[in-house]
Amino acid sequence: MEKSLLIIGYGASGKALEALVKKQGFTSYIYDDNSLDHPQKIHLEDLINLPISQALLSPGIPLDHPACKILKDRSIRIRGEAEYALSFLPHKKVAITGTNGKTTVTLLCEHILKRAGFLATACGNVAKDKSLSSIVDKASLETILVCELSSFQLETLESCQFETGIILNITPDHLDRYPDMNGYAEAKFRLQNLSKTFFIFEEIFKKYPHDLHEGTEVIKWDESADFLEIDFENNLDKINAYSAYLVLRPFNIPDSIFIEAIKDFKKPHHRMEKVVDISGIEFINDSKATNIDATIWAIKSLNKPTILLAGGVDKGHPYSDWIPYLKSIKMIICFGASKDLIFAQLSSHVRCEKKQTLAQAVAYAYDQAQSGDTILLSPGCSSFDEFKDYADRGIKFCQNVLNLTPKETKL
Repeated sequence: MEKSLLIIGYGASGKALEALVKKQGFTSYIYDDNSLDHPQKIHLEDLINLPISQALLSPGIPLDHPACKILKDRSIRIRGEAEYALSFLPHKKVAITGTNGKTTVTLLCEHILKRAGFLATACGNVAKDKSLSSIVDKASLETILVCELSSFQLETLESCQFETGIILNITPDHLDRYPDMNGYAEAKFRLQNLSKTFFIFEEIFKKYPHDLHEGTEVIKWDESADFLEIDFENNLDKINAYSAYLVLRPFNIPDSIFIEAIKDFKKPHHRMEKVVDISGIEFINDSKATNIDATIWAIKSLNKPTILLAGGVDKGHPYSDWIPYLKSIKMIICFGASKDLIFAQLSSHVRCEKKQTLAQAVAYAYDQAQSGDTILLSPGCSSFDEFKDYADRGIKFCQNVLNLTPKETKL
């Protein structure tokens, strides 16, 4: 029993956990809600008498899951994947969380550190093949770990100490997991207890006040202020760079290195990614914008007349939150499963048109656009009505755009 444990959830993190515990000499049982062909898979009823010493929880599984309730009744210790993996990673670490932008900031920090001559690797929630469990024994002790952490990972993280931690933003998301926004914010704020120095923007603190510990800095953000004398394409890029600047403060990186690294950093795909200019019309792929606030950030970062493509699977938050930011929006083309809902909430405030598919929305937007306009895909919804995921949606958008004919030669 001492060398047997249970892994709950067999996605990418669960598989990485399985490999890690095998190296530690454990036998692992696997529980997953989905059908699974695995020699060690067990069923819910098996948990009542399963001979295990502890259970390891994949981030996607909530602590109130029926499997967890059975284990708690048995007084079996439950540890999160991040907590377990980080116990084997005594490296210097920084942590980034937030509703939007955390992957970009994580990869930017990794890029800056490498440019400054450090060994560094981005890990955690940043990619399926970069889970914390998967990097144990792969990163040398000198490597700085730049950890992207989701609220799910933070729920069960208890003992790690990061050099710095930051919350980039807290906006509506994952409300199928949390009772309300305060519950979601509470999970994010756990990072404060795990960080030697903790940064939080004043806007977040005012909305979700918490007791601040020694070592916490409340940051006032002024998007009009100069920062490193860089001409940023948009305010979103600027605040991401400033966040990286804060997180990496302990490593004393010269401003000149920051400037070089920020200028040649290539953002991850599908995040305010410029696709092409056709006949003076700029196309931007922001397919990663899967919630209402991500679209607000995208709109705020642009200052040209814009046609917004929005839609997909609704997440239950009102699109009316976009109304104060529609000044530069010429038209919203609503597509996919949520098209009727978006149209109903916004058509009295801005011109709206409905299309069934993203391909139809792209074609119509291009037909209506003029030179100097921007066509922005920033859906504000998940993608699972028409696509595998947000990346598939972004790829299809780019394909549709690149198939358009320049207007000057259009027959």
